[in-house]
Amino acid sequence: MSDPVAELNQLLYTATPSERRAVLRAALPVLARWMVDSVDTCAGDEDPDTSRWPLLVSTELLVPLGAAVHRAQTATSPVPRQAQGRQAPTTTS
Repeated sequence: MSDPVAELNQLLYTATPSERRAVLRAALPVLARWMVDSVDTCAGDEDPDTSRWPLLVSTELLVPLGAAVHRAQTATSPVPRQAQGRQAPTTTS
């Protein structure tokens, strides 16, 4: 069975910056809809893992994304790929 997350990671890792933006731009409406839905469904849930999900989304997605947007808006030159914390894709057998 294929691993869609690993496949997406590999696709984005090997893409040029403009190709990467195009893929993410196309996926953004779908990803945003499902992220919002996944956070909305946590309201009132008593399960500890579920109740921590909104905080995880914030700390693992929104905070780093906000920082990256800020860097992009204030930088005079592109941030090197390594400095952005990217890691080489991993493959699973």
